[in-house]
Amino acid sequence: MIELKDVALVRYSREILKAINLSVECGEILGIIGPGGCGKSSLLKIISGAQRQFKGEVLVDNRPIRAFSRQEKAQKICAIPQVPENTEMTVAEFIILSRSPFKKPLNPFSHYDLQITEECMGGFELSLFSGSFLKDLSRTHLKAALLAFCFARNPDVLILDDPTDGLDIRGLVLLQKMLFHYVLDGNRTAVLAGNDINFIAQTADKIAVMHDGALKALGSHEIIDPELIKQYFGTDVFVSKSVYNGRPNVHFFPEG
Repeated sequence: MIELKDVALVRYSREILKAINLSVECGEILGIIGPGGCGKSSLLKIISGAQRQFKGEVLVDNRPIRAFSRQEKAQKICAIPQVPENTEMTVAEFIILSRSPFKKPLNPFSHYDLQITEECMGGFELSLFSGSFLKDLSRTHLKAALLAFCFARNPDVLILDDPTDGLDIRGLVLLQKMLFHYVLDGNRTAVLAGNDINFIAQTADKIAVMHDGALKALGSHEIIDPELIKQYFGTDVFVSKSVYNGRPNVHFFPEG
């Protein structure tokens, strides 16, 4: 469980985040949407523990995020990594590094480490590329490798900033499937933020709408309607309902 209490962030005299209060239960996927510059990424950095200087409190399983040691945080929370400087490592070599916080010094990776690495490569259909160098991957396969790295950590909290960027349609399907499987047992939580409103509307259990550093709306996918999009994104849209699950699909009108 994640709980945010009056989380605020000021940088260079500018309010980046303004008294954010929300909670995410175990087994839930929270999707955060909002226009560019609204504070989505800053909020994810705070939740992940990457940004330690902020006002308010973030609790993970009723424990302040600031109280976690570096190793505890690495074991419990994982965010999408940057592309490593060494792109001449293979996909398998890169993804298994996600298990490093659990490995004892000087010991090899365990059978479980190898197993979950293989499972996550399979989940993102990367098995055929396991021996390929990162530098040789297409953009969508490289993004899939970065995502597989996160899932291979098997953390209690998964933090995904703009996870759909760079993925093709098949990649989107695989990511959604992996997210659903990840929270299925009800013991883990996923938080994702991005600009793909339709992916978040089709995937998240709870949706938070941010604007100008503040939390403006919070609810199920049913909060997505033309009025909300117009108010916070400044764009006229048509919202239909998926014939498969009744969730909203946002359609954009071309502007003259």
